Amino acid sequence: MNRNLFALILFGVPQLACGASPLLNHRNPTRNQGLTGPSDEAQDTCTLRFERSGMCGRLEWVRVPSDEETGIFLLRFTRVENGSFIPADAPSGVRVAVKLWMPDMGHGSSPVKMVRPLNASGVPETGLYRAEEVHFVMPGAWEIRVIFKNESGAPVDQAVLPYQAG
Repeated sequence: MNRNLFALILFGVPQLACGASPLLNHRNPTRNQGLTGPSDEAQDTCTLRFERSGMCGRLEWVRVPSDEETGIFLLRFTRVENGSFIPADAPSGVRVAVKLWMPDMGHGSSPVKMVRPLNASGVPETGLYRAEEVHFVMPGAWEIRVIFKNESGAPVDQAVLPYQAG
C-alpha cells in the first residue's frame, strides 16, 4: 500500500471522525503555519491546552478514585521552546486550581487539594503539580477543569479534560 495513503488512513481518518483537530487552532489558522503534523510527543505532552497562556499540560493518574479512596493525579506543565516541550511553572502571579464538573447534571464535586511536590533540595519541581482528594460523587461523564487563577481568584485561562467516572 502507498505510504501516504496508509498514513492518511491511520492518522487522518480518525481525526475527521472526531471533529476539529485538538492540535490546530481553527479560530486563528495563521497561528498554525509551519506545523508539519502532530508528533507523538505533541499528542502525549499536550492533552490540556491553555490557549491564552500558551501552556500545555498532561494529567497522569497516581491513584484513580474508587468507592474506597479518593484519587490523586499529577499535572505536568510545559511550554514549547525551539520545537521542544520544556517543563514550566504556571505563569507568574497565577495559581493552579482543579474543578471537577459534571456538565449533564450541572454540579461539581468536593474541592480538590493542590500541592507542589518538592525535589530533593526542597524546591518545587518545575512544571509539576499534584491534585489530591479527587472524588467523583457519582458515575457518569465529568470534566476535569484545570484553571489558572489570578491573585484575586478570577480565572485567566482554563483547559478541560473529559473523564468517564464509574
